Amino acid sequence: MPKKGDTPLCITPDLIAVLDLETGFPITTERIKYGSRVMVVAFPCNEKWRTEKGIETVGPGYFGYDVEYKTVEELQGK
Repeated sequence: MPKKGDTPLCITPDLIAVLDLETGFPITTERIKYGSRVMVVAFPCNEKWRTEKGIETVGPGYFGYDVEYKTVEELQGK
């Protein structure tokens, strides 16, 4: 989960993508290495993932994070 200090910038199920800074193509976690030049971007997920069932299925708790889900729009003040 990307953070600025202790504040989350985006929380699943919203989409978090890591892009190669030079090509703009996505980089998978297994290809990231020390010194990689990347940009992290976030996109709002489909509304169905923001339902109670959606949050239970792929929300932060599913990945072991003990945080309350907030939309990327809320976290970014939009």
